[in-house]
Amino acid sequence: MRAGIVVASAFIGMAVLVGSASTTAVNAGEKSLVGVYTCVGTNPNGVPYAGLAEIRATGDTYHARWTFPKSGFRPVGVGFVHNGKLVIGYQSGTAIVVAVYDINGKTLKGRWTAFGSGTVWSETLERKPAVVTVPDPAPDPAPHQHDEPDEPDEREIA
Repeated sequence: MRAGIVVASAFIGMAVLVGSASTTAVNAGEKSLVGVYTCVGTNPNGVPYAGLAEIRATGDTYHARWTFPKSGFRPVGVGFVHNGKLVIGYQSGTAIVVAVYDINGKTLKGRWTAFGSGTVWSETLERKPAVVTVPDPAPDPAPHQHDEPDEPDEREIA
């Protein structure tokens, strides 16, 4: 139960940090936050990090999942947009972390802190182009042979 109290306190603190706990429905402009992002920043020990972040909309909130292949670290958080900023909180081991991102098109410039650290660090998320699967065109009416299996192509969409 203690962990639940700590997490609840952190999220109450997160709401106070941005000024108000009220939220509004995710509007069309905010839905553009959904996607996969490259993530770069600096760890508290001064060592730069890089990974990926995925943001999904769920009702009035966002779920975020970071993946750092080098370390295997995969935190998951929840947040919302308030006053034009994306606010996300998550628990990392025993640390409570809060991140606030300025929304600027495909770029989210963020600052984050961990409970008790007394320091704020920076992180930038840059949305990657969507990758879609394009099905093969309709088959020729005349039978033909080829050695390659029929697999869809992947193309980037800007």
